[in-house]
Amino acid sequence: MQRGESLTRVGLFDETGPKFVGLFNNPVFAYRGSAGGNHLMPRRRGVAWALGLIFFSGCADDLPPTITPPVSTSDDWNTVEGGAIRWSELQKNPATVLVFLGLDCPISNAYAPEMIRLHREFSPQGVAWVGIYPDADVKPEDALRHAREYGLRFPLVLDSSRSLARRFGATKMPEAVGLSSSGEVVYRGRIDDRFYDLGKSRGEPQRRDLREALQAVLSGRNPSVSHAPAIGCDIDLTNP
Repeated sequence: MQRGESLTRVGLFDETGPKFVGLFNNPVFAYRGSAGGNHLMPRRRGVAWALGLIFFSGCADDLPPTITPPVSTSDDWNTVEGGAIRWSELQKNPATVLVFLGLDCPISNAYAPEMIRLHREFSPQGVAWVGIYPDADVKPEDALRHAREYGLRFPLVLDSSRSLARRFGATKMPEAVGLSSSGEVVYRGRIDDRFYDLGKSRGEPQRRDLREALQAVLSGRNPSVSHAPAIGCDIDLTNP
């Protein structure tokens, strides 16, 4: 699958949502098992990176360690649209969501409709959104094309060095990080629990973790769950 190619054309996505029937028989992917676990390996030219889909059971109440506070008023992030995101402006909002996206990740792309719904629901309530691509091979034009294809209408940032992923503790695509107006991480993890195991999903999620976390913050409360491990494609944190 070439960068930016629609998942509709490889049978993984249609206008109604994700299609995972026959995922492991799809010519784009090879399913491999090993002592280290099972993975979806993309058959693609160029960069060979693993779409590591690992199942975590349960939710931890405490966030894994990150830099605290992770954001300061001097933070500026350049966007692929040619602008800049300044935390001094973002902190005027009650909350900010950073969502780590995978250009060629089936699960990340399958969550596009839900991300669109959440963005439409919470943006009018003052929640800011930023999409982050933690991949050294994603160029600005790739991110813009991907966002257009999947209808993502929030600012986009490239994280070629994965410094933002490391800073906020993100390891998967998609993975959401919720920040308070003071710049503290109040939630990190999955968007919901629709995907619950390797290649397995339910029709409707039983928990909508990101939605519940945002509702709590907007109500002046701490989220009851601050960390729910994400199911998705691995962010390559082995290389600088």
